[in-house]
Amino acid sequence: VLNSSQEQSQNPNNIDPIKLERLQRIISATGAKIVISSNWRVSMSEVYRVLEPIRDSIIGKTSYGTARAEEITDWITEHNITNFVVIDDLDLEIDNLVKTDELIGLTEASVTQAIRILNVVYS
Repeated sequence: VLNSSQEQSQNPNNIDPIKLERLQRIISATGAKIVISSNWRVSMSEVYRVLEPIRDSIIGKTSYGTARAEEITDWITEHNITNFVVIDDLDLEIDNLVKTDELIGLTEASVTQAIRILNVVYS
């Protein structure tokens, strides 16, 4: 999401600063908090290092289960979350998914879609 598959093959911890800025805009526009569900969660110290600009917005990570969608759903249920967006390059069977292209990463269209989902007011 924060890099393309080409960038990741060159350096798995390579974060595209443009994509990170896009994620920062989602956080700023919505007050969103981040829960890590990628393979990076193995080393949260590394996550905090490479995502230093948004470190304060990271509130946790999902546990390991049988499938990523299940891990995310379990975290959402356990923490009683009602307003969320899932941004991933995997085809997940989950509500509020913003699907990115693994070759491109987080795009302006993805940012707009995520903000729209998170700014929905629940009554």
